Amino acid sequence: MQRIRHLHTCASSSSSSGEAEGSGSDEQQQGQGRETSQDTSSSDEAGASRSSSGGGGVPDSLPLLGSDTDWRQFRARLVAQERGVESPVWAHTVPKPEKGALLLAHPLMFTSSQEYFYQAVILLLDHDENGSFGVILNRPSQFTLGQLALTKDLSVFDACRLFIGGDVGDGTLQVVHTTEGLPGSVEVVKGVHMGGIEGARQKVEAGEAVPDEFRWFARYSGWGAGQLEGECRSGVWFTCAASPELVTQLPKDANGRDYYHKILQLLGGDHKVLSDKILEAEAKEGRPVDTDTSDEQ
Repeated sequence: MQRIRHLHTCASSSSSSGEAEGSGSDEQQQGQGRETSQDTSSSDEAGASRSSSGGGGVPDSLPLLGSDTDWRQFRARLVAQERGVESPVWAHTVPKPEKGALLLAHPLMFTSSQEYFYQAVILLLDHDENGSFGVILNRPSQFTLGQLALTKDLSVFDACRLFIGGDVGDGTLQVVHTTEGLPGSVEVVKGVHMGGIEGARQKVEAGEAVPDEFRWFARYSGWGAGQLEGECRSGVWFTCAASPELVTQLPKDANGRDYYHKILQLLGGDHKVLSDKILEAEAKEGRPVDTDTSDEQ
């Protein structure tokens, strides 16, 4: 089988490129400040509702919020309470892109150009005022790491599937995993980390981890300053937060459509309606998709 030549490893982000899609914005820091203020206010209201006889809008079962609170999971619990269903595998919409969020391409976009983004699910590994970058989670390639000409010895990962992370960064390799405390790795969101390639190799060689715990991506998706926000406002991308259990699930289909629709189904509401209509049309075309939303990994 043909080998890919001269692929070198990259443990973290590279500079964003305007030729791909998107970027970060200084609105994020302001938005985070507003969100912190709102959540603190919610905590105060929860305390007030417990001490008052009147019925408050915040349920008594809200947890006390500490400095290590995972705000994404906290928001997910609120959404789950509204829906009456709780699950370790969750997804809910967020109003704008943020580090650790997922981008879902609008189903009518990328049908005739940049087809690798068609029905793509992208994990934002970083997002700030200087730009954004992430990797496509549902684009498995035909290659494994053992077929690559790497500049480092990663033979313990030879059998691992290589995913196409995007269209930027020729020769770069990204790794995403759930291993905490790995030297050289960076936490993307609670429960999801990137980088630490040498540490990953050492852990597998020592028998402290298995190769399949690490996801490998060739290249990445990049956005310049303000570009991603503009695309989201134009409807190119849906933005959502998702549980680590969902982020680390593998697509079943070679084209990753099952993973894309699974997230739309979990989002519910208009997103589920849109997914249902697309699935119905694709089934008539002889392209059925398995959209099992159970908690199985």
